[in-house]
Amino acid sequence: MDIEPAKTEAYVVDVFGPVADPENDFADVYVRLEDGREYVATFLTPSYLRERMARHARTGEHGGGRYFWVEDMCIVASLDQQTVEMCVADLVDDDLLAHVFDEVDREAVAEGENVCEEDFADPVDAAA
Repeated sequence: MDIEPAKTEAYVVDVFGPVADPENDFADVYVRLEDGREYVATFLTPSYLRERMARHARTGEHGGGRYFWVEDMCIVASLDQQTVEMCVADLVDDDLLAHVFDEVDREAVAEGENVCEEDFADPVDAAA
């Protein structure tokens, strides 16, 4: 399932890649504000989190599945269009976007630096 970019007067929201199962998946969500600043966060569902922790319990990773972390993580009930848009709108309205998302350093990216490597990785790999 593809989530279409959403545009308001204040920002644009885009989801990187298709979401296989809106109830059990993760996706990187990008927000570009009207002033040009860009932010990224990893959205994931509780089902996805439970599955990863169960896998880690089997493999011994992350204290045998006793913890899980992803930088700039936001847990959502579902990775559907409406939920993603509502979440971003609430974070913007409550002035929390910069606390949940990581700002993308476009100057460093333009210079060829990989400044957000952790943010663009699979959360399972990033948490390993």
